[in-house]
Amino acid sequence: MKLLLVAALLWAQEPSFTQVLAPGTEYDPEIPTLAQVAGHDFDQEVTAPDHVVAYMEALAQSSPERAHFIEYANTWEGRRAVALVIGSSENIARLDGLRADLQRISDPRTLAQDDIDALVADLPVVTALLHGVHGNEISSSGAAMAEAYHLLAATNDPRVDEILANSLVLIDPMQNPDGRARFVFQTVMGRAASPDPDPLSAEHDEPWPGGRVNHYLFDLNRDWFVQTQPETQGRVAMILDYMPTSWSTSTKWAGTRPTTSRLPRCPAIPG
Repeated sequence: MKLLLVAALLWAQEPSFTQVLAPGTEYDPEIPTLAQVAGHDFDQEVTAPDHVVAYMEALAQSSPERAHFIEYANTWEGRRAVALVIGSSENIARLDGLRADLQRISDPRTLAQDDIDALVADLPVVTALLHGVHGNEISSSGAAMAEAYHLLAATNDPRVDEILANSLVLIDPMQNPDGRARFVFQTVMGRAASPDPDPLSAEHDEPWPGGRVNHYLFDLNRDWFVQTQPETQGRVAMILDYMPTSWSTSTKWAGTRPTTSRLPRCPAIPG
């Protein structure tokens, strides 16, 4: 009976959801978690656009020596499109100079070989991680916030130390804020009193036009060349400002298809 009582007490103290980003990692308690800012963890709820922005801001404010917050565009509906640059304190302190040198080496034809060699030896790698170009591909923004948190809060991960020492990581958590807002509204409106995990239920089956497109129903993943939308225009300007060495864009398939970025099905999370 005593064993059962102890087990019950331990179970009661355990939160209903525990987000383990990297088993064994210790995190700095001074860096806020998503739950502290938005009221839920990465796998508990679809984070609304304003909470995504608020969390990235909170991360930057908690670690200004290692993170630089960027607001690169305003959407048609007045939402902010933002990004976070994360690096070592030394590189963030000289960020303006690094950007200038990245511009110089972007066209090495104008430089002497000695200047090229010096820049290559000094400049960090720039990696751009872009997420959520379609607003209904929701898990990618959760991944972006988790990436930023781990890079800033992990205290015993030598891989993080190596990444920050040798690179700048540019994280865009949400390329389509208006589409995501539409998706969040529609999925919340479709929920019943009890969560329904059925893929065909209203909370998992968004009506037209859905969250894929932006306010004027442009697919922003088809706007890179002509750049007609403010989200694309601002993002391209930001990318050209940092001249990434490499980049990736994180999307996902519909919830019924297998995908590496899909969250385990939770009734509150469509897809």
